[in-house]
Amino acid sequence: MGAYLEIMDTTLRDGEQVSGVSYTAEEKFTIARFILEKLRVDRIEVCSALSSEEDLNAAKRISIFAEEKMKKPFAVEALAFMNSASVEWLKKANVRTANLLVKGSLVHLKKQLRMKPEEQNKLIKDIVEEMKEAKMRVHVYLEDVSYGIQEDKNFVYSLLEALSDLDVDRIMLPDTRGILAPWQVRDLFGPLFKAFPKLIFDFHAHNDYGLAVANTLEAARLPFRGVHATVNGMGERTGNAALEEVVVAVKDFTNRRMNIVEKYLTRASHLVQRISGKRVAWNKPIVGDDVFTHVAGVHADGEKKGNVYTSKLYAERFGRSKSYSVGKLSGKASIELALKDMGLTLNKEQVKEVLKQVVALGERKSKITEADLFFIAREVLRAGGCNLFKVLDINVLSDNKLPSSCVVKVKVKKEEIVAVGKGNGGFDAFMSAIRSIAKKEDFLLPELVDFEVGIPKGGGTDALVETTITWRDRRGRIFRTVGVNADQVLAAVAAAEKAINYINAAK
Repeated sequence: MGAYLEIMDTTLRDGEQVSGVSYTAEEKFTIARFILEKLRVDRIEVCSALSSEEDLNAAKRISIFAEEKMKKPFAVEALAFMNSASVEWLKKANVRTANLLVKGSLVHLKKQLRMKPEEQNKLIKDIVEEMKEAKMRVHVYLEDVSYGIQEDKNFVYSLLEALSDLDVDRIMLPDTRGILAPWQVRDLFGPLFKAFPKLIFDFHAHNDYGLAVANTLEAARLPFRGVHATVNGMGERTGNAALEEVVVAVKDFTNRRMNIVEKYLTRASHLVQRISGKRVAWNKPIVGDDVFTHVAGVHADGEKKGNVYTSKLYAERFGRSKSYSVGKLSGKASIELALKDMGLTLNKEQVKEVLKQVVALGERKSKITEADLFFIAREVLRAGGCNLFKVLDINVLSDNKLPSSCVVKVKVKKEEIVAVGKGNGGFDAFMSAIRSIAKKEDFLLPELVDFEVGIPKGGGTDALVETTITWRDRRGRIFRTVGVNADQVLAAVAAAEKAINYINAAK
């Protein structure tokens, strides 16, 4: 077995440097707890010192959780600067690992700090001693070192020699500008392991050329002790190395060992998307909505006859399931496999009829969901009457300061029922009302996973709203429904109505 590779997640620090993203203390704790407890990352960088009272509270809460619940007192880290105020801030936050930011390139040192190398070395020595007196572990970031080592190799080597004489626990080499290619990672940093055998190194990649994962993979093939990543590749500019992609690539292409639980990668992605408001692309490796979905009929046929399109990246490995999207490009194999997943068996003529209707529908709209296909198939089977649930009337009231409220009249089987709900927004109030009905009438409700609202490009304020909701059923399977209406809440209600009918008819 190869050497162990530590994974440090920096979603909450470096990954927060995204335009429009700012986490509350509660949100940071929610993400950190999942990443530490479920994903089982080795370390987590949660904030920068001196940032805000909210960050201080978050760091303190996460640190206490890591120490008391995870028995990892040094797993929580924070960025620190070359001043005593940073040390005092970290002490208040109970953070016991300081990631000290120093300048790893002459251009940064001279133009930003207006210092000479010997002046920086003296300042580093003083701050490291102060951190050690506070019983902290000290890691040192060499900011912009990927440029600095090309600009002046002697400066970087001299800085590392100075650090070798200090009580520093780890040196972290960031590609701050995202300027490296994989072979440069090896050529520039590979010699450091022989030149400084007593130092422990981490690698930290940025994605400006789209090479962050490739560069991190190359780092994993070198004797780096750890690598840094963020969930969904969150980070400034083009982002950082994506945690989910790094973990899978390292596992499949190196002999390095890790402690990450892969089945939670997608849930971590969904959690960060929901809290940050930043969505990932549908085709993002590992966690994208459609990466385990076959659309073309020839692919579905190959899967049906022996999984000939399946690789090491199979859906179940990540707690997901393979699916077969249907549309105008579908063939009979796509329809048959999709229906099989739903527990429906049709004869050849019935499959042809379903395919005919799917193609016709696909010509008129871009999205045909699992629920759409299910109800088409039920009609072809003449199963009829599969709609357990129907919204007859609804009134939603939203207020600037008070919770939203909803009065809804629904039909469950043949009975008409009126219910009232309150919530954080109109749709939440609607679902609150429906939960009370579901409990009394004993029918299933799906778990909401994701919620996306869109209007046609160029549309005005009167445009139709298309709401796509991603759900999870009681078996853990993911499915989507779409609702269309001029009103955003009513579009979501229509999507929810489809989902409720789908999981109850398919159970």
